Amino acid sequence: YRNHYFIGDINIDILDENFNKLKYSNDTENYINNFLNSGFLPIINSITRPNKENGGTCIDHIFVKTNWETNFIHSYNCVSTLSDHNMIALNIEVIKPNEINKSNYCINYKKLYNSVRDEQWLNVYNSMDANSATDNFINNLKQHILKSYNKIKKKYKKRSDWITSGLMKSCNTKEKLYLIWRKDKKNKTKENAYKNYKKLLTTLIKKAKNTSLNSEAKVVGTNSKKFWEFANKKVFGKNQSPKNNKIKELKVDSKIVTNDTDIATEINKFFSNIGNNLNKSKKKKMLKKLQILIRVNLFSLNLPIFLK
Repeated sequence: YRNHYFIGDINIDILDENFNKLKYSNDTENYINNFLNSGFLPIINSITRPNKENGGTCIDHIFVKTNWETNFIHSYNCVSTLSDHNMIALNIEVIKPNEINKSNYCINYKKLYNSVRDEQWLNVYNSMDANSATDNFINNLKQHILKSYNKIKKKYKKRSDWITSGLMKSCNTKEKLYLIWRKDKKNKTKENAYKNYKKLLTTLIKKAKNTSLNSEAKVVGTNSKKFWEFANKKVFGKNQSPKNNKIKELKVDSKIVTNDTDIATEINKFFSNIGNNLNKSKKKKMLKKLQILIRVNLFSLNLPIFLK
């Protein structure tokens, strides 16, 4: 439920000392019971209009119905020279215990330590009852914890340059189409509308991304150092280095190599022999072409073929 506050000059005395003396005590009792039955609690229980007859009456009221803890609400009864009534006030702390999102806040333990160290704990030491002393201790500690929360500044990831406002709108449209289809899964028209739009959007995103990569690659040009910086940035990200991305395993033919020394040996062997391997591959291709050419010529001459 929502929080409700009832404040006003009611002219009904609810002071305990005067309750039995009142002519209209039944009406006063009904007045209080109506509030209590509705979940309202009285916050002002002291004299708000002093007089010489009986010392004063409590006819200015504050009733509160809230789901907050009571230690977040403070009432004040102040003497005022502007009227024969005292001034009553209600102070509500902004922080609510159920509104603290742990993902957005964190406890500053140094601040908490200093806050608890300076606490006098008077309401705990002065309590004559063990239960009330425990409640006061827990409430005081909660107050210190809540005051020690620091808000965490969210770091938003910068949007890639290729993601245009048009693509963002298209993504939102896709989500809307999906929600429409989800409400009526059996409707083939809505399903096709969503899937066709999704397919088209996927193609546009790939095209925009590739266009952006090509334009960035053209800027790098033939500078090998800038090219590898550009490649590492795209593969590993801005804040990561290829040095930090260790190769845990390597597949060589059908064998899996996990030892660091063996992995380094296999990589060195591959790159040191890459020229010869390419050359052998080219030779095999040339030999196949030559064999095909010879076969064609020999068949045309009706001669036998003997090729190794």
